[in-house]
Amino acid sequence: ESNFRKLPHAKIPETLFDFDRIERGTSMRHDFVIHNSGNAPLAITFESNTCKCTGVEMAGSRVEKGQSIRVPENEKTNITLEWAAKTEAGPFRHGARFSTNDPRNSSIELEVNGQVVESTSMWPAELLFGTVQAGKEKKTYLYVMSFLNQKVAVSEFKITPSELLERMEIQISPAEKSEL
Repeated sequence: ESNFRKLPHAKIPETLFDFDRIERGTSMRHDFVIHNSGNAPLAITFESNTCKCTGVEMAGSRVEKGQSIRVPENEKTNITLEWAAKTEAGPFRHGARFSTNDPRNSSIELEVNGQVVESTSMWPAELLFGTVQAGKEKKTYLYVMSFLNQKVAVSEFKITPSELLERMEIQISPAEKSEL
């Protein structure tokens, strides 16, 4: 049998994973499967990641840049990307690059993306009534919103200075979607 036929072949069914929404301050992980469908061992080396917030595991062990694993012929391995959402709310896309000894697939880029959200938010951040004439009524609204499909309930509130509460009426009720 010729040496030409003894080659690894990296098959990667998925190179991008969408986390959808991720709460700021948390982290999420995703396993990417790499199958060596060739007839020689596949060497995979971790080359770089887009930021320190993206951790990399190969075959179940945390790795640093320059570390490698070997995948025997006709076997699979997992490469796990773990992303820590330390950024402000908004879209993200991060990943890692790997080199291989597969001449047809010598570089592999794996990425995760999604949207960083705060689990809950208030809008507006503060209530401003402006000038209210004596004997007149003025209404203002404060919305407490959930971005992770959680039910939100106001269990208590505090008005400062407390003397204001004597001149106010507070009503707490669910908002209609049309109000948001």
